[in-house]
Amino acid sequence: MKDLIETLGLGLSAYGDRAPQLTKRPYVVVLEELALTPDPFEDMKATTGVETCQVDLYQDWRDLTSGKLLEDYTLAPRLRRGLHGARTPLVASLIVYVIRVMHSIRMLDEAGNEVHHALTVEVYREL
Repeated sequence: MKDLIETLGLGLSAYGDRAPQLTKRPYVVVLEELALTPDPFEDMKATTGVETCQVDLYQDWRDLTSGKLLEDYTLAPRLRRGLHGARTPLVASLIVYVIRVMHSIRMLDEAGNEVHHALTVEVYREL
């Protein structure tokens, strides 16, 4: 998913599990395999399934000196559109059939000057 996000033309870097300290926002953190549900057996082999992942977009909220708004209100919708319905090339030699955005929520941390969009996605893929 990292490669897909970084090739959407949004200027975002993506990291697995957490970003390195002092990473400049905006950036994305991907939490993979929160849940993995194999599809029902047809031939008694677990061949495909759905992986639930979380994609977290972090942005600065305001300029701390001037108070000017820094949040890009178009970034989260563009990220959602780039992910929803995406068919990616092989990932770790597994076929990804499609990505589906299931849920998105915007959270503001005024004290931390951070806007956090948490997207829940389902990845329909080969097991």
